[in-house]
Amino acid sequence: MLLLIPNIYSQSDTNSIQIAKESVFWMQNGQEQNLRNFFTKEVSSKLDLKTIKSIWSQLISQYGDYKSTDTVYTSVYKDNVIVTSVLDFKNGKLNYNLTFNKDNKIAGIFFRPYSVKKKEFAAEETIVFKEKKLNFENENINFPAMLCLPKNNLKAIIVFVHGSGPNDMDETIGANKIFKQLAHELAKYGIGSLRYHKRSFLIKQGEITKNFPLDLQHIVVTDAIAAVNFVSNLEECQSSPIFVVGHSLGAFAAPIIAKQNSKVRGIVLMAGNSRPLEDLIVDQYKYLYSRGGLSKAEKTEIKKIKKQVKNVKTLRKDLDNKKIKKLPLVNDTNFWLSLNSYNPVETANSLSIPMLILHGNRDYQVPFEDFKIWRNKTNKLSATYYRNKNDKTPIYYSQKPVTLISYFGLNHLFIFGEDKSYPEEYNHQGNVSKLMISDMANWITQYSTNSY
Repeated sequence: MLLLIPNIYSQSDTNSIQIAKESVFWMQNGQEQNLRNFFTKEVSSKLDLKTIKSIWSQLISQYGDYKSTDTVYTSVYKDNVIVTSVLDFKNGKLNYNLTFNKDNKIAGIFFRPYSVKKKEFAAEETIVFKEKKLNFENENINFPAMLCLPKNNLKAIIVFVHGSGPNDMDETIGANKIFKQLAHELAKYGIGSLRYHKRSFLIKQGEITKNFPLDLQHIVVTDAIAAVNFVSNLEECQSSPIFVVGHSLGAFAAPIIAKQNSKVRGIVLMAGNSRPLEDLIVDQYKYLYSRGGLSKAEKTEIKKIKKQVKNVKTLRKDLDNKKIKKLPLVNDTNFWLSLNSYNPVETANSLSIPMLILHGNRDYQVPFEDFKIWRNKTNKLSATYYRNKNDKTPIYYSQKPVTLISYFGLNHLFIFGEDKSYPEEYNHQGNVSKLMISDMANWITQYSTNSY
């Protein structure tokens, strides 16, 4: 259903994805004016409050009750940012697109039929490594995976664990494929790897129709454990120590993955938060909204998010009192309860295996405050390093198994840049820091051969 054909505007704002997420809630709950506040004059002249309300009513009539938003992602057309949300209704799914202009105003609004486009992932081979497509199972789900092995002297094998969202095996974020690049670069150091499609990606692709609990255990942990068990039984990997390399949410979960699987020799946390996720959400909203100065609508949104975050803090008590309150990101109580019951720093401190905690100082999604908490509250800390782009100082590894490294100029994807980092940066292809990869490879090599 095409509701409005937009003119083409210039767009450089980065708050659009937050507005898109909230707009669904506004339409669902009779708060159409909040959405209309972000319209351009032209759109506002064509879509009054009554029309917006009727649009949502038509959708409910055609597709059934709204259930959730499966995923939200951005694309760039000329100088515009288009935010696409996949809305899940009782009787089907729908693509919901918002086009934003240079003033972060909504210049176009579309609802389009949802269609699944399956991606193909081909195995590659070079003089350094060879890849092989494999599959493993967990909870009656078939997980396509890619095994990447160096052609000479396999020192260790790593299992990659994705960040939040429906990530594919390459962890494709914008124009970048973080896990694929890491796999190929680490193979040069004699380190093999297994990467696999995340469960939520398979759901997005239409390959899983069964409903699963939306909690940390089912979204991340059990599948990662199954991947570790799978790779440990591969003939070409049986004698190799296994490390888990988690990024973002995968890094946050890495300690509990290792705690639940004794086959894990060590863990690498790339941009792993130490604070609760809901606290990061408030920081991210403030950071993104403050870019162009806080408008009245944006101040209202931050106030609303703070209230939703407070609801996360009191969720267990509210549920015991049979109170249902609005929560941030996803209004799923199982998801937030699972995060409330898990402390990554405390879990990490209960482990005796090596840990490498990596951070980029341009990362606005997991800022330096989280790195400081890792530094100050980790009880087996060996050393903390602060490295610039040209730093060639060798990293020293000791019997104390925890090493922290912060890199100047790296963003959440560990790609170098200048000035502050914003979401549109991910739409430009970059290279994961060779210095960070070298540090990771040397650390894994050190702890794959030495006792600790």
